[in-house]
Order: sequence, then structure tokens, then C-alpha cells
Amino acid sequence: MLLKYGSAELRAVLSKRIAALPNAEVRPATTSPRIPDGLPQPLLDGLLAFEKRLQARYETLVERGHTRSHKYVAAAMKVPVRLAVFLAGEGIERWDVVRKRDLVAFFQKNPAAPRQPIERFLQSMEDHRPFRDRRGRPAGGSKRMRDAKRRPPPQVLRPEILLQFLADVRERYSVHEYLLAWMVCRLGMIARHAYSITLDRIQLNDRGRMVIRPALVWVEVPQRVADQFRKIIEPVDPSWGKVDPESLRFVTLFDHYITDLDEFTAKVLQGRTRLLRASAIFAAMLDGHLDRVTLRHTMGVSMPTILQLERLLSVDLHRRLDPSLVEARNAHITGHVDD
Repeated sequence: MLLKYGSAELRAVLSKRIAALPNAEVRPATTSPRIPDGLPQPLLDGLLAFEKRLQARYETLVERGHTRSHKYVAAAMKVPVRLAVFLAGEGIERWDVVRKRDLVAFFQKNPAAPRQPIERFLQSMEDHRPFRDRRGRPAGGSKRMRDAKRRPPPQVLRPEILLQFLADVRERYSVHEYLLAWMVCRLGMIARHAYSITLDRIQLNDRGRMVIRPALVWVEVPQRVADQFRKIIEPVDPSWGKVDPESLRFVTLFDHYITDLDEFTAKVLQGRTRLLRASAIFAAMLDGHLDRVTLRHTMGVSMPTILQLERLLSVDLHRRLDPSLVEARNAHITGHVDD
């Protein structure tokens, strides 16, 4: 709570003290969903099983370095719980007897309820029925992958226009605003993730060059941009580059200079954050970075997004290779092997 609500100067001091604590995992406890009493046991069992799977997914995502709110589980459970209460009121006591007409009636009564949480919940229930009938189901590939191929390709800016936009930002705005825009427009980072980056993810390598970790692997920063990063890092923490990076894992950077991220994205990025990020990823692909695993690990881009952007290219980028070769390649990219 102190790290969240304290001043930027206080957070810089506290984060080092917290990082020095042995085996201290600092993150808010997850919020439990509110499930009312009196639900039929089969409906309750389904909700509890879904909550358990969500909690396991949350733990996995956090362990892999992804950012998720401590309200992740409770937020995903909110609409399914509301559906369970509605079904109980209609005399329906089991999930396996729910029909489309029941869902239609629920959404008619709750027009503001989003459909995606219900679809996700029901799909989870379906996926955990080991003896369900699969006849008539499409084979191969996940639903997200198939949906990605059906969607229209995203809009992107040409690389030269993207570079011109970034040059205009450098000319019109402050150093810290330019650097945050650079992380979106060149590294392809989500604005919120770039804004919350901590100083342990900006380091000096063995050759003294600045490197940054936007996703899972390190990327070298151009010298001109590195010099500008130093200008805003040193006032925040003069010991940066001289101390163990692990002690800086809670020291944030951009909130010392930018207090309102929404205002920044509206003013500097002109409300086009998604377009700029997609354009950065597409520019990297045009520059020859076509390997899907590399894109995912360096820029944090999802596979469905990569599939959509590939449709903008004029040739088929991928051929079928021997699975062992692909596995060895991926192990090398992710750093599991050195040879």
C-alpha cells in the first residue's frame, strides 16, 4: 500500500528496503469473489472450480513476469456469479442443463452484462468435461487462433510515418515524454507496461551498453536514446548502474515525471496507442524480425496479434520445419541452452 500510494521519492527509498528483505514477495493479496449463500450445490461447485482455475492461471502469469491486477480472479468471476444467481432463481440447479434460451433470458434481464466473461466461463466448463461429445467440433488450433485469422487485419502506419511521428514528439515534448513514446513506438510496449517499468529492467551489460527488458529478453538501447534515459534515471536514483539491479526491482521511473498516464496518451500519443504499438511491431517485421517466438519474447506481442499482422505482408512467412529443429531454436531464443 505504501508503494502504491506513497510519493515517488518515498517509493524509491522503500523499494530498496523491501527488495533487501529475504524471500519477500511484494504484491497485494488476490481479492476473493463474493458468492452469495443459498446457491444449489452443482452451480456452486462449478463456480468454485472456475475460481480455482483462474487462481492457478493468475499465479502462472505472475510467475512468468506478466502484470495482472490482484482483482483479476474476482473481476472474472463477477458475471458468472450473477448468472448463477439468475439461474437459481429460474429453478435451474445444474450447469449441464443450461440452454441458449436461458442465456438469452439472462442478457435480456442484464443488458449491461458483458458477454465475454460468460463465454469464457462456459468454455472452461466445457473444456473440463473429459467425456463430452466432440463430434462436429472444428479440429486443430485454439479458438483464439481461429478467431484471429477471421478478423480483419489491423490498421498500421508505414515505418517512415511512424518515425516521423516519433521525431515530432522528440521536438515538441520533454525528454521523459519522448522516451515513454519511444518505448511504445519502437519497442512495441503497451503504454501502461512502459509507464510502470522498474529500474531493474534497465541495466548496463558487460560491454557497458544500456539494455532494456520490455518483455522476456533484453534489447540493446541505441546510444542516443541511452543518453536520454540516463538524464531521467540519475535524478530518480543516482546509484543506478552501480548497485545490484535486484535492489531496484520496485523503483519506478516515469511516475516521477508523468502523474497522469491517460493525459499523456491523449496528448502525446494522440489517443492512438494501439495503432502506434501495432505499427511498431509491423515495422519490426518489415525490418526482418519475422520469427514469431522472437517477436513474442522481445516485444511481448501475443500470437493472435502476430497472425493478424502477418496478413498485411505479401508472402507466406512460415514453412513446415522439423519439430526438433523448431524446439531447439525456441530453446536457444528463450535462453534455456547456450549452444
